[in-house]
Formats: sequence, C-alpha cells, structure tokens
Amino acid sequence: MRIRNLIFILFITFNISFAHTTKTFKRKYGNVLVNVTVNEVSEKINTGLIIAQYFDIYVTIKNKPKYIIDLYFFEDFYQQKTINSITKSKKNDTLTLVFVNNFFSVEECIKVLEFCIDNPSKVNDSNKKYLDIIKGQNSKYLDEVLSHKILRPNSINELKLEGDYNYFYKKDSYVFYNIKNNEKLFDLKNEFSNFFDLENDNIVILTDTNLLLFNFTNEEQQNLEIDKNHLRFSYNLIKLNSRLFYFQNRSIVFENSDMLLNLDKKTILYDLIK
Repeated sequence: MRIRNLIFILFITFNISFAHTTKTFKRKYGNVLVNVTVNEVSEKINTGLIIAQYFDIYVTIKNKPKYIIDLYFFEDFYQQKTINSITKSKKNDTLTLVFVNNFFSVEECIKVLEFCIDNPSKVNDSNKKYLDIIKGQNSKYLDEVLSHKILRPNSINELKLEGDYNYFYKKDSYVFYNIKNNEKLFDLKNEFSNFFDLENDNIVILTDTNLLLFNFTNEEQQNLEIDKNHLRFSYNLIKLNSRLFYFQNRSIVFENSDMLLNLDKKTILYDLIK
C-alpha cells in the first residue's frame, strides 16, 4: 500500500472514530515536517514536536541535508504499533515515517529513523524488525543527538505554560525544573500525557504507568497506582480546595472516566459522574 494512501486511511479512520475530538497540529523544523493527530490536547503533542526537532538534529549530524522527512504521529488509545515507509524522488530523498501509538518514545522513534536512513533498502522490513530496532544499543550518533537539550515547546495555544515549573528532554529523560531559579527538580523516564502545577508546592504528572506526585518543599516523590483505563485520557484539572483536585476528562466521547485526587489520603476515586 502506498504511504499516501495509508496516511489518508488513517486520517479518515481517526476522524470517524473520534469525530468530536480529533485535532491535528503541524510544525516544521528544518527539513522535518511534523503532523501530530490526537484525540484531545495533551503533552503528547509536545512529545511529537520534541521528536521532530531531534530528527532535524540527527540528519544534520549524519550530514544528510537532502533528506526531507515527513513525520506523522497518530494517537491511538488502544493500539501499540508502528508503521514506517520511505519514498525517493529524483531530486531528493523523502523519508516518510508514521507512528501510531498511545504514547510516543523519543529514543525509540529516533532509532527507527536511524534504521531507515542507514538501511533504505530494508525500510519495508522495519515493522517486522521493530522490536529488534528499538532494543538495539544506541549508536554514537544517537547518543550525540540525545545529548542536545530540547526545551518543552510552547507553541500550542492550548498548552501554553502556566505556573513556575517546566521541563526539557535530554539523554533519555524529561528533566523538570523551577523556572524562577533554573533549579533541577527530578528526571522522568516515563512518557506522560499531562502535568499540572497544583500551586501548593506540588505537581502532578499522569505518566504511561501511574500518577506521579512531587512535593517541592520536602522533595518527596510518590507514585500512586492508577486504573490503566484512565491513563489513556487527557484531563482538565479543577481545584476544589487546597487538598482535593478533580480531573475532568477532556473527551466528550468517553463517559465515566473522571478522577478525584485527595492529597491528604493519597487516594484516587474514579467515575464520580455517571
């Protein structure tokens, strides 16, 4: 199947499945054109933009200035798969990569890019070899690329930064820090969908495995177990009081998927509105 037909089918499928909520964000970094399609606005968009910037750094380091990279990310709550393809024109090399997943790994995506650039004749086999590719050791070029610090993008209006905390990506981690004094707070290796400044010396991060709670006063980090079905979604945060926080699912397609966090008890209640 031609890659353009595949992308068209994916767009149609996602818009039918999530007709009320699907959003696409487009950006350009050097020779990298990136499209991120999500069900609801979340930090997954910024992850896609960070990966695109690393792609641009990679082709520069590998001295591949003629490569034009079309990069597509499709958020899928339920699927865990990756699709890759490459096409060549007479005047330049156009590499098209399509990733379909719930969360996107920075390092894994760059490994797929590296495989496609180094093995253009084997790109069609990259799906079959996907696990081998992402489990392989990092090359010196990949380590060099990841040594660059990529600051959290702030170009999406719905994700404009609020509060005193931010993050950047470097090596293999998201690094959170205090904006006022640039003090590093902690590293996070997990992918995540949302982070919230609770404005009481706490931030909450919804990762791909749990709810991470970090207190800046005592530098205490806690991982609260969370129902996996609720990890798929993106949320608005409503502060009920200084200790109770309501997570409202942004999607109108999915019902019964809200949460209530009690900071004192360190507990999470689910599906309060039915």
